[in-house]
Amino acid sequence: MTRRTYKCFLLGALVVGSLVCIPCGLAEPLKFTLLKTESLTLSGDIVGRYFSVEFAPVREKTGVTAYLIAIFEDRQIPYYRAINPLVVQRISCPAPRCSLALEAPISELPYIVGIGSGDSVDSISATLNFSPGTASGRPFQAALEIKSLRINSLIVSYILPPGYRPSRSGAWLGLWAGSSVEGVEPLAKAEIDSDLAQDTQAINGLTIQSNFTYTVGLAAGPGVKGITSLAVFRTEGY
Repeated sequence: MTRRTYKCFLLGALVVGSLVCIPCGLAEPLKFTLLKTESLTLSGDIVGRYFSVEFAPVREKTGVTAYLIAIFEDRQIPYYRAINPLVVQRISCPAPRCSLALEAPISELPYIVGIGSGDSVDSISATLNFSPGTASGRPFQAALEIKSLRINSLIVSYILPPGYRPSRSGAWLGLWAGSSVEGVEPLAKAEIDSDLAQDTQAINGLTIQSNFTYTVGLAAGPGVKGITSLAVFRTEGY
């Protein structure tokens, strides 16, 4: 028995006393080429009495998204707690990059600036940490990585800010045909059922075509406006 036949045998199903072999190609990983990745990013500095910040939205999203920016006197975002930020502001960004200055009482304390596309701080997916006495922030951005691709499934690893709980914030993954999520429904979606800020999630029930371009996106909250990271890839021939 060859190795391929043995694998097929293991995938077989016993139906009415006979062994039915599931095609081995369904279980074997598919090759693909990663074309690009993109995430919502945040950068900035403390200048006098202001947090001067700049952010770059995910460009493949539908329309102009209104973002929420909040500043906390803390080392991480206080998700799911009734803690008011020092400053909170909503801003729309119709350009590839946007900037703003936020005035706040600044002293020798740790601060964190967060940005999200939802209506509350629980959707924040990119952050900027300021250690006491430092003027430049240390950025963190959400990211995803394709770990496994098969004809009928896709497994993605993701990372979101510390303290973020995907299942509580309504985070999800989507797969789109083509290189954009502009104005089209995803081929498939999967709600992230983990409470971990860094984990893996599968999208099942797919029919992945060969020599085709797809986009997988990570959303930090309900709706397409919540997409905070994406990857565009092209499959190779079977």
